[in-house]
Amino acid sequence: MYSLFIKETRQFFLGISGYFILFLFYTVTALVLFVLPNQFQILGSGTASLDGFFSFAPFAFLFLIPAICMKCFSEEKKTGTLEILLTRPLTSYQIVLAKFLSCIIFFAVSILPVFVYYYTVYMLATPVGNIDTSAVIGSLFGLFFLGGAFIAISVFLSSLTDSQVLAFIVSVVCSAFFYLGFDTLSQLAGDGSLSVFLSSLGMKEHFSSLGRGVLDIRDILYFASIIAVFVVFTAEILRAQKRAQKCHQKFVGKPAIKISSIVIFTIVINIIFSFFTIRLDLTADKRYTLNKVTKQLLKKTTKPAYIRVYLTGDLPAGFKRLEKSIKETLDEFSRYNKNLHYQFVDIYSDEKQSREYIRTLVESGFEPTQLEVKTNEGIMRRLIFPYAEVRFGDRYIPVKLLVDQMGRSADETLHSSIENIEMQLIKGIRALTSQYIPSIAFLTGNGELTYTQTESIGNTLSTYYNVRRTSIEDGLFLRDSNGYVRNKYDALIVAHPILTFSQVQKFILDQYVMNGGRIIWFIDPSNAALDSLQKSSQTNAISLSLGLEDMFFRYGFRISNDIILDLDCAFSPVITSSVGGRPQTEFLPNLYRPVLTVFGTLSGFDGERVETSFVASIDTIESSAQKIPFLFTSEYTKKIPIPTVISADIMYDRTNPSSFRQGVLTAGLYLYGKFLSAFSIIRPTIPDSVVMPAYRSFTDSGKMFVFSDGDIIRNEVNRSQNIVYPLGYDPYMRIFFGNEKVVLNAVHTTLNSPELIELGTRAMAMRLLDKTRVGEKKSFYIFLNFGIPYFFMLLFGGFFAWKRKKINNL
Repeated sequence: MYSLFIKETRQFFLGISGYFILFLFYTVTALVLFVLPNQFQILGSGTASLDGFFSFAPFAFLFLIPAICMKCFSEEKKTGTLEILLTRPLTSYQIVLAKFLSCIIFFAVSILPVFVYYYTVYMLATPVGNIDTSAVIGSLFGLFFLGGAFIAISVFLSSLTDSQVLAFIVSVVCSAFFYLGFDTLSQLAGDGSLSVFLSSLGMKEHFSSLGRGVLDIRDILYFASIIAVFVVFTAEILRAQKRAQKCHQKFVGKPAIKISSIVIFTIVINIIFSFFTIRLDLTADKRYTLNKVTKQLLKKTTKPAYIRVYLTGDLPAGFKRLEKSIKETLDEFSRYNKNLHYQFVDIYSDEKQSREYIRTLVESGFEPTQLEVKTNEGIMRRLIFPYAEVRFGDRYIPVKLLVDQMGRSADETLHSSIENIEMQLIKGIRALTSQYIPSIAFLTGNGELTYTQTESIGNTLSTYYNVRRTSIEDGLFLRDSNGYVRNKYDALIVAHPILTFSQVQKFILDQYVMNGGRIIWFIDPSNAALDSLQKSSQTNAISLSLGLEDMFFRYGFRISNDIILDLDCAFSPVITSSVGGRPQTEFLPNLYRPVLTVFGTLSGFDGERVETSFVASIDTIESSAQKIPFLFTSEYTKKIPIPTVISADIMYDRTNPSSFRQGVLTAGLYLYGKFLSAFSIIRPTIPDSVVMPAYRSFTDSGKMFVFSDGDIIRNEVNRSQNIVYPLGYDPYMRIFFGNEKVVLNAVHTTLNSPELIELGTRAMAMRLLDKTRVGEKKSFYIFLNFGIPYFFMLLFGGFFAWKRKKINNL
């Protein structure tokens, strides 16, 4: 067998046809990946990955591999050497394996340029080397399995005919059917289980996982089965021909029983292993491994779910990446829930119906995004809908998949969107399948932040919870049909009140807490505001008397009457002087805007940076509640007691860091456990019109968060352009802070939703190409990706020519 393997391998490299096949493959691949504008372009994709190669390779293999394998047996049959080969002391399986392995060797040589492509991306990444090498290695495994399957099919078909041309054509058609045919049939079958079954029979479905660096036992077993079955087919045909040659009779199908047994056995094995999930995600950031919370939620979903994705069709490379990631995520979802089916809908596939489709989507709550598409006729603008429609029965919800945030570049927006696909989709599924969705209310009536000032966090919270705005007078309790009085809302957000709370209001809030209600406080002890420094070089800061101090003392904390200055701070424009009656503004580190850090034991918080303004310190007081400080200043701080004068002159104190010796101060506190009522002795009279439960003196399950800055939850608003910035976005510095994530996780924690915190903790590294370097060195790397494969091809040819000459001289 070894001698036959060596002989077959030499024939590939000694004949001109093998090099002609390699030349065509290398040329076409390099043109597609580096020169011609198309969806497989590596340099034009903007990302530091070889996804373009691994997406294009299967289509190239449909022609390359049949060309490699077409003469394996066809030439032997045509020249009559097959009869001689069958008389040798080799079994049919040894003959087939020798030819199969020799084709594998030639196939391996044909994909050697992948290392040149890898080097190109490695050098052009930003920073250099920012490419997921593990994912590339995993994808290469998938490529070998796919190539092996195509080779097994082509070798088998070559054994059926003595015509190389016929063997090539039939192999291309048959391989294309196995790779694309079942996928096409599944699309024609619609959304049902038949569609899922047909898709699972095709190679494309299984290579989509392996080709992205995820080794799944089911996919590996599928390709191994294809290879084994066709190797057995070929060997049994040779055995039958050998038997017929000896007995001088035609082959009449004697191995049919054995072949049928092999097929049935492989089908049974694949069915058995389809119930097992044994996977190895080789990507560096485990991007294709679902969060365990996602898996739990998917397994709990027993009703059929249908998801329509409207982001498909003729899209730029960046959006095609997003589309591909959505499909990959939905593939993973369907692995854990067979009742989940999805479909990509191109609303522009029928120009006559597209307008009606767009109108229907807009009326259903889908907000379009305008996209500019380059065509041969110029720039064409069209509306796209980066949404998925998640449907359970008659209920549906639109899920936005493009996380568009102010201040982020297009690449950052797409990357953030890809990061959040799993979370966005699972939120939609959870919203439709949850038996109970908690309710949250923003408190109004005491000068709290307006709807516009909290619009960003309000919209984010509304994807998880029912969000309302209410005043204490509107009632925090309701009476159910059984006459039982309970809390109307699961949690309250008190965002920067500036008016004093009455005793009645405080008592209602107190009893809300005693009855299991949760409150998140954003409290400012002073009236200081950044807007004041933009209008004048100094202003006065006085205390806000909210009347909540005795309640807070009873619960176990006190917000100090001070303002913290911190050397670790954000920048802002500040009026520092006046020249000729005109204010002079400088962009300075604003010590009144400390940037705080979250660290401690709270899940999902650690390491986040929070932007604040005129923040105070928090002290803990002995009480029955448990307390966890979690939001801290740097160690270089100074406290200024209120009242005080807020002046831009203090910015220059930064040159004297020795005066900032207050150390690390607390600005965020989490309290939980037993809370005692602040009205255990004297209770105010409540109007009869107000629904109230019976008085309770304590609760054992209380929870509340306290932030000593009301502006932590405030989003910036550009009123001249009517733009609401995302919470945490600093329009001066044009960067994002972690305000939204910290507030969101505080709400999740108070409402006992740790799974939602875990869903938001994943982050994937941005792997982008350096556009400047690509522009400067594009010609060099195009030459490199053409030249090096040609060089090695000539090197192989020269070596085997020298070897043959040496053998002939002997």
